[in-house]
Amino acid sequence: MLIEKRWVRWVIMVSMILLSTLTKPVEAGVPLDGIAAVVEGEIILESEIADQLRAQVMKFSRAGEQVDVALLRRRVLDGAVMRVLRAQKAKQLGINLKDADVDGAVQRMAQHNNVSVEQFKMMLAREGVGFDSYLSSIRDQLYVQQIIRQVILPSVRVSDEEVQDLYKATRQDPEKIGGEPELRIKQILLSVPENALIHRVREISDKAKSLVSQLRGGASFARLASEHSDDPSGLNGGDMGWFKRGELQAQIEDLVFKLEDGAISEPVRTTQGFHIFMVAERRVQQHFGQSEGDHVKVYARHILLKVAPNSDAQTSAQVRNQLEKLRREIEAGASFAEVAKRYSQDDGSAQKGGDLGGFGRGVMVPSFEDVAFFLKPGVVSEPVRSPFGWHLIEVTKREEQKADTMDEAKKELTVRLREAKIKARYTQWLRDLRLSSFVDYR
Repeated sequence: MLIEKRWVRWVIMVSMILLSTLTKPVEAGVPLDGIAAVVEGEIILESEIADQLRAQVMKFSRAGEQVDVALLRRRVLDGAVMRVLRAQKAKQLGINLKDADVDGAVQRMAQHNNVSVEQFKMMLAREGVGFDSYLSSIRDQLYVQQIIRQVILPSVRVSDEEVQDLYKATRQDPEKIGGEPELRIKQILLSVPENALIHRVREISDKAKSLVSQLRGGASFARLASEHSDDPSGLNGGDMGWFKRGELQAQIEDLVFKLEDGAISEPVRTTQGFHIFMVAERRVQQHFGQSEGDHVKVYARHILLKVAPNSDAQTSAQVRNQLEKLRREIEAGASFAEVAKRYSQDDGSAQKGGDLGGFGRGVMVPSFEDVAFFLKPGVVSEPVRSPFGWHLIEVTKREEQKADTMDEAKKELTVRLREAKIKARYTQWLRDLRLSSFVDYR
């Protein structure tokens, strides 16, 4: 059950990066100039892509990013194409969703945000998201879950030797004297077709090198990811989320765990294409079995307004004042999660309502922990300064944790390895699906 919950959370994270595309069968009378693409007999309308593109441009504008709209449009369209193909394949596999399945998922999402379904609809409208499009994105999310259960999970196996090797690595790595590092990684992926000719591979390689030069020269990773990355995370600024040892391909893992924070990797060639990585953030998780006795774990969410470390006092004060206004809105009854989604500049948590999950001591920066571990649940902090900017913090739950035993550690590592294999095989499944399908871009 733990394994299933973990990969379902991953599916939700990946699926919600893109808004869903509504599709209709090709019919006579549909103006050709209104068609963005035809996907195995189903059409994607220009108006639908325009709605999604507008929402994406708005999101990047709020973060102060100026993006190439033409390049961003292609990324939005590619995501829409994959959703159509997933739905078609799911139906071929005999996966049929009921309206009750979709309605139940919407109700759970509304409950997660502590609002009614009607209030949740209004929240979406304020973000420029049509409710029909949101329902379609939920349907896509449910298709992904069922495809993974039916196609991917039966073929995934984790051996005792793999678990033992990872256990030794997490104990013996010199980096982990104080705990196990966990990295928040950003990626730009330039896909290479399986049968690409040498000159085409060279062109993509040269483009990857050019992007690395731009990034090292100060270009925005989020902007270039949104414009060029072929990975779904591109529309989230390239943010892939948090990773520990064993959750990435060995070739990639060896590279990123040696990168310094903020450093840009050289292009890395895999079967998917050329990858460019950056470690956006690093934290240390407690070793398995490290503590003797109990320790506190807090569950928290936050709103971050970024301030560069070298900003002057006036700029810092202005940002703090903005955050204080948001705090007053929340105290007046606004939803913390809704405010976080609209204003937080933490790409990794904003779309989850600022949710950081649970963490123990030594995970967050000291200034953040000093507040989080003393806040009472439900109380919103005063603005808190950290190296990243100004935060509002709310602790949602506190709990006492027992130290992990070796057996518990190995169970967790089994889950970690299994989850990584699920992700890798699902990614390859999507790649194969796209290569075997006919798509007519208009």
